[in-house]
Amino acid sequence: MATIKDLYHPDWDEMVENWINHIPHGDILGSSPNAKNLVEQVASTKISEFLPDKSLIDIVPGLRERTLKDALILRTKALYHFHASKSLNEIGHSTFTLISMYDACFFSAKSLVYLFGLRDFSRDSKIYLQIFRKEKQKKSHSIVDGHYIYVLEDRLTHNMVWQLFPRLSNTIKGKNPNVITLKSFSRRRFDQFSRERNRYSYESSSWSREDNLMSSDLIYQQTYLENRKYDTSHGIEYAEYYDEYYRTAHIIINIIDEFLSEMAKKAPAINKYLDISPPLPKLKNQVFL
Repeated sequence: MATIKDLYHPDWDEMVENWINHIPHGDILGSSPNAKNLVEQVASTKISEFLPDKSLIDIVPGLRERTLKDALILRTKALYHFHASKSLNEIGHSTFTLISMYDACFFSAKSLVYLFGLRDFSRDSKIYLQIFRKEKQKKSHSIVDGHYIYVLEDRLTHNMVWQLFPRLSNTIKGKNPNVITLKSFSRRRFDQFSRERNRYSYESSSWSREDNLMSSDLIYQQTYLENRKYDTSHGIEYAEYYDEYYRTAHIIINIIDEFLSEMAKKAPAINKYLDISPPLPKLKNQVFL
């Protein structure tokens, strides 16, 4: 079984060029022939759960286009939750701003993993596919283009996202300034990143930062003013509680937007997508509390 350390080291500049050649046709967020169930699509090429670990397979038609589409949808979901957090805070649902902002972190991290060329085989599978892989054949010395299989310890759970994202970010290569940002950012601790969100979601007696539930926003609507200041200052101010979720989501979405902006220089469809779903304003303070 492969481990996280067996994964390839993505190259920012190569991945931008790779995706430019595989832009989905038609409405980039809508339905298309490439949007059919991935399991059915891959199964049609006789890929199964019994494939050898760490092996190269032939290109699955449409898989790269489908993966890019999925990455864009995940980014759009991340933006949805990021902006929803502001609205939730404004109407006094302060605790749910944390849950929503965590979702912005999760969807943006998963989107970036896809953009760096790694995706899950299906929701219930431990098989992962490196979307772009070229290998030299020993006998013919020819270069074969295909997908590379890793069988990891678990399916793409929240825990796996917070292992894959820092690993790929820490090993990324390239000349873009965001490569340095990612390497530095990925050294943060992500092994317990879901803990605060899980405590509120799964522990029946837990809610918000208040020990007394009767004085919390579970009973009375409360707006955290520092969260409002974070939104209006684009991160100069610190959010009132669990600022880490705000700042993490903001950084990852900014990096995705930079990646897509590079693609948009050569891909009109990506430029059109960014018109529909505009980039997030730049985070003005990347320092965590």
